[in-house]
Amino acid sequence: MATDSKTDKKYKNLKAAVSAMKSLPVEQQKKLIMNLISKDPSLAKELLDNLFEFEDISGLSQADFKMVWFEIPRQIWYTALRGASDKLLMFIRSCQTQRAFDELMSELKSLGPQPKSKVLAAQEEICNEIQSLAKQERIQILRK
Repeated sequence: MATDSKTDKKYKNLKAAVSAMKSLPVEQQKKLIMNLISKDPSLAKELLDNLFEFEDISGLSQADFKMVWFEIPRQIWYTALRGASDKLLMFIRSCQTQRAFDELMSELKSLGPQPKSKVLAAQEEICNEIQSLAKQERIQILRK
C-alpha cells in the first residue's frame, strides 16, 4: 500500500509545530494560537487538538486533576489508564488516598485487556474534556 507523501509531510510538520509550541510558556502559546486563528483557523484547531496529550495530565496541579477526575465517568478513566505510563500512575497516586488508588489499580486489573482503539478513544475523550475545562478557565494546563 502506497503512502501519501504529502500527508506524511503534513503530519511530521504538525508534530514539529506541536513540539515547538510545547516548549513555549503558556502565555506565548495563547498569543500564537490567537494570531493563527485569524489567519488559518483549521490549522489553529489542529495544533490545539494535538497540543495536550494524555500523558500531559501529570503536568496538572493536584487540585485541577481532582476536578478532572470527578468530571469524567470512572469507566472512561479505567479504559484510558490501560495505556498509562508509570509516571502518570504515580502522579494519580499522589492525588488520591492509598485506598482510592488501590481500588483504581484493582479495577484496572479486573478490566482485562482492551482494544487499543478503545483505550485511545477514552484517552482522547479525557484530553478533550481537559481542554474544554481549560478554555472555560476552570483549570490551567501547565507545561514545562
